[in-house]
Amino acid sequence: MAVMWVSVLITMINILLDYLFIFGKFGFSEMGIRGAATATNISVIMGSIVLLGLIFQDKYRQRFQLLSAWKFDKQIFNRLVYFCFPNGLRLFIDMSAFTAFLMFIGTLGTRELAASNIAFNINALSFLPMVGLMIGVAVVVGQRLGEKKPQLAEKAVWSAIHIALTFFGVLALLYLSMPKIFIYPFTLNGGLSDMEGSVEMIVVLLKFIAFFGMFDALFLVFLGALEGAGDTRFIMKMSFIISGLLLIVPCYLYIEYFQANIYVLWLIITLNVIVYCFVFFMRSL
Repeated sequence: MAVMWVSVLITMINILLDYLFIFGKFGFSEMGIRGAATATNISVIMGSIVLLGLIFQDKYRQRFQLLSAWKFDKQIFNRLVYFCFPNGLRLFIDMSAFTAFLMFIGTLGTRELAASNIAFNINALSFLPMVGLMIGVAVVVGQRLGEKKPQLAEKAVWSAIHIALTFFGVLALLYLSMPKIFIYPFTLNGGLSDMEGSVEMIVVLLKFIAFFGMFDALFLVFLGALEGAGDTRFIMKMSFIISGLLLIVPCYLYIEYFQANIYVLWLIITLNVIVYCFVFFMRSL
């Protein structure tokens, strides 16, 4: 709970400093994008200082032996590398594939790239909470398996599935029924006015998100379950195959040899998410 409130504090500080630094309010110089970067850095540093103060409270300092257990432990280090390195590599592969996907979109034109970026920004409303749920699933599954209670681990996964489907189901209905409410902030101050048809394009992309987002939410739950079970090497291998061979390669071939269309590229990433969801579901059984 403390971590959540620190995150809220970081966000509030960031918003305040963004207003002051970007627009030059209350005597500050107008710095634009440089002001946004400065605000982010200051808020993160302040949040880190608060977290450092919290972790060194007496109850945590004694419980985790923060002042005495700092020495290098080869056995623990090797276990961390064994479980964490594949997971880190998985994240690198997925982010690289997603970046490549946006680069492929960018070859179609500025309008297509802007529309895709806005659609993914809107999708963050559903994606980021699901990432939080994924982390929670990984923690609970790991704890229950460590206690030799696999039935409770399975129950936690199904509870998370119910939460994910309910949460994203509501957002999916909103994406479909009133998409322009989500697009409106991006049109303020003349935004998108120089890109004819961009709003209509984003509306269509939100329909893609409303469909594949359900599979994405489920995938994140299954991913958390597998991470909690320590199955990180399987996750890494599947990420290479699915993100690399089933996303980057088809997008490249389509861009290179066909008259490319943004909606076909989004269909490819939609199929990619569905495959991810199915494979990780089967592994979780």
